[in-house]
Amino acid sequence: MPSSLHAWRAGRSWRATDEAAGNLVLAAGAPPDRLRAVGTLLRVAAAANWGVVLSRWVDRRHPVAHGAVIGLALFGFEYQLLGRRRPLVRVLPALPQLADQLVFGTVTGAVLARRRAGRAVRETADV
Repeated sequence: MPSSLHAWRAGRSWRATDEAAGNLVLAAGAPPDRLRAVGTLLRVAAAANWGVVLSRWVDRRHPVAHGAVIGLALFGFEYQLLGRRRPLVRVLPALPQLADQLVFGTVTGAVLARRRAGRAVRETADV
């Protein structure tokens, strides 16, 4: 993910986003290992959840572009709305977090497009 690469290049912990995610349910002063464990679980659950949501919302004509736009909306929701009250989220640089969400939305849109195309080919072959 872009934020992990950015943190690594800046000499910061590439797990800071996991700790910040853990801060959504645990206090900022919780042990870093516990924050990372909880944060990792939350991030996996959120990605799975948003993947299902995007599978219903992404426009079938322009899935990659629409996925990217939804990624922007996810950034606003997760980083700006949910995270602004959490100290470990607030200290994360915004642009790498935005890049993470854009990549997620774009890749999800591309995967959905490919799956839908494969399904359409199979359905026409069955006819």
